[in-house]
Amino acid sequence: MNAKGQTKISQFQFFVEALSGPGAHRCSLRALLHCWKDQGAVPLSMSPGEFDKYLRGDIVKWAGVVKTFADNP
Repeated sequence: MNAKGQTKISQFQFFVEALSGPGAHRCSLRALLHCWKDQGAVPLSMSPGEFDKYLRGDIVKWAGVVKTFADNP
């Protein structure tokens, strides 16, 4: 826990909710979408719960690669 009594999980949840809340409209800005397109990125639109599941799955998916190449920068 940190000084405010929040666990890391609750801090994570705070940021997920903040990014999916009123500020989420920023992802629809034409310039941002154009920049992402140039980089080959595609914006994902999902609920906080769906994002949590997606992120945790991605962590599991890449954990083996990170462990295998941890000593090879």
